[in-house]
Amino acid sequence: DVLCEIDDKKEKYGESEFGEGKKVLVEFVSANPTGPMHIGNARGGALGDCLAAVLEKAGYYVEREFYINDAGNQINKFGLSLSLRYQQLFDSTVEMPEDSYHGADIIAHAKAFSHIHGDTYMKGTEDERRKALVDFALPKNIQGLHDDLLKYRIEYNTWFKESSLHKNGQAKKIVELLKESGHTYTEDDALWFKGEDFGSDNFVLVRSNGVPTYIVPDIAYHYNKLCIRNFDLAVDILGADHHGYVPRLKAALQALGVDPE
Repeated sequence: DVLCEIDDKKEKYGESEFGEGKKVLVEFVSANPTGPMHIGNARGGALGDCLAAVLEKAGYYVEREFYINDAGNQINKFGLSLSLRYQQLFDSTVEMPEDSYHGADIIAHAKAFSHIHGDTYMKGTEDERRKALVDFALPKNIQGLHDDLLKYRIEYNTWFKESSLHKNGQAKKIVELLKESGHTYTEDDALWFKGEDFGSDNFVLVRSNGVPTYIVPDIAYHYNKLCIRNFDLAVDILGADHHGYVPRLKAALQALGVDPE
């Protein structure tokens, strides 16, 4: 009887209405686009895609999302590394600092860029050189992530860019909303979030130089998922090195009136 039911229902066998069509966003892999992926990203890919498939079978409406970190410190470091490797092609005295990216992929991008532009960008400003190199290399890296994931049949509904949260003002808006919540304070000219009110530690939102910390766009991104796009549930497949990020994120969302669970 079971075999006959499987034959009758085909790919619909095992489906249920348990999820009642609730909207779930599963965000997974979200590897740093400044270089190639590693085996941990591959594991996260399998985990996230399988979880999304199970949720779909259980009657949820599911979307898969890749969050592209195309803003902030890692992109600044990416631009610096590309610029230095490009300059080394024309000046052997240029050195790479220890905290820059030393991968062979950075050298390959710099060489490919020089084949097109020659030494033109040796004459411009550092900012112009970095921007041109990032604009050249970053889309290639993102396409590389897309192609590698597709090799084992992972496709996303959305590739969401962190930079969009800065361009549309949502990251800035989140700081204002947190201020309005009454759970921020100023110390040493920096704006802090009082995480201890929600079982987290206190942490900096905006540095004394006026630059937001990395967690601000992350809070804005999750607020976007749950309050702007109105998903009922946001599932994050995080790397092991991001465990400390969870209580901070939940604390900030709770201050914004979002159920942290």
